Amino acid sequence: MNPGKSGGRRRTGPARFRAVLLLALLAPWAPLQLSSCASAPERRLLASEWFTLGNARFAKKEWAEAATAYGRALALDSDLAGARFNLARALAELKRSAEALEALAPLLDAEPGNSEFLSMKAYVLWLSGDAEAAREVYAALAALVPEDPKTRYNLAVLDEAAGNFAAAREAFAALVALDPKDADSLGRLAACEEALGEVAAAIAALEAYLELKSGDAAATAKLAALKAPPPAPAADADGAGDLPAPATAAP
Repeated sequence: MNPGKSGGRRRTGPARFRAVLLLALLAPWAPLQLSSCASAPERRLLASEWFTLGNARFAKKEWAEAATAYGRALALDSDLAGARFNLARALAELKRSAEALEALAPLLDAEPGNSEFLSMKAYVLWLSGDAEAAREVYAALAALVPEDPKTRYNLAVLDEAAGNFAAAREAFAALVALDPKDADSLGRLAACEEALGEVAAAIAALEAYLELKSGDAAATAKLAALKAPPPAPAADADGAGDLPAPATAAP
């Protein structure tokens, strides 16, 4: 699945924080840790610094370090929604799904209809291997923001993985109609068409995909295989593949 696929109008949420590295944070680890007696404004400032450091680690996909920094930030200021949201993502990438869902729960409790929070929950469930639960959340999200192509794509991927090829084909075809240069959807559409036995349609989708992704060797090989004539049936060496002789009349 490609849950990082972008697009669509979404509610503004904390998913898109820009990671900014403050060089001053690379040295003063001790002052950041001495926070138990700090005043409320000082704690908020320290929390903000930990949050910024977490974002820098997050941008480098240093998930363990990012999770630690976000945890520090939330210990100082539990109202930092951005730190909580990004903590859930970092924990999910570390395969600590239960902790990720726990981190995300307060955000969903406060805003159960927030599409960004629901999208993160679905992503966490997908990474955990619970495709059925992830699909339920994506389905609810698709009803909430039906115009969002990222959600529609992810839902279609899960349908395809579950063997619901007809539903997935319909969804991928609709996404391609919206954006003919959506290579991801074209590639998945080709796979669904092939699974449904629609070889000509699979070839057409693959050809359109390769116009956008000409360097994809696997797709090129697949296209060649689909276009190749079926092998002729080989008769057995002992003649077992021959038609049976007509029965003789009884004397």
